Amino acid sequence: MSEQVKTTVLISYNAVDGFQSGWHGDKRLFVHANGDGKWGSDTGSGENKRVRAQSVMGSLSHQFYGKLNVPVKDVDEFFIYAGTNAMKSALDMALRLRELSEGTKLTVVACSCDWEEKLRILKGSGIELLKCACGGQSRMGDIAQKVLAA
Repeated sequence: MSEQVKTTVLISYNAVDGFQSGWHGDKRLFVHANGDGKWGSDTGSGENKRVRAQSVMGSLSHQFYGKLNVPVKDVDEFFIYAGTNAMKSALDMALRLRELSEGTKLTVVACSCDWEEKLRILKGSGIELLKCACGGQSRMGDIAQKVLAA
């Protein structure tokens, strides 16, 4: 009997250093990030950074639940980046994934901007918070490297 592949999913409205969106390492890692390789606040549509970043996060969320067809039940762990610009959209996605994947480890990788608000929103959810530098690209890239090295 073949062993089930444990998949880790990284989601970010910014780039993930060293990784393009898609599957990596024989489906052990799925990266779903800003396809332009930049910050969502620079590439999304809208009149300011916050609106542009939220538009990228909204698009990523829509794609993830729609056409990407990543089987949430087969995911071992989720990492979602939540900075200040698309914080609400990213945290909403984390909370929704918590409901859909009960028992799966879920970590929000977050800069210290609006840290108390992030703590308040996630309180009691069982979602872990992991601090990183603003943008999250480096930390998310490090996480992806560790997943593939394991």
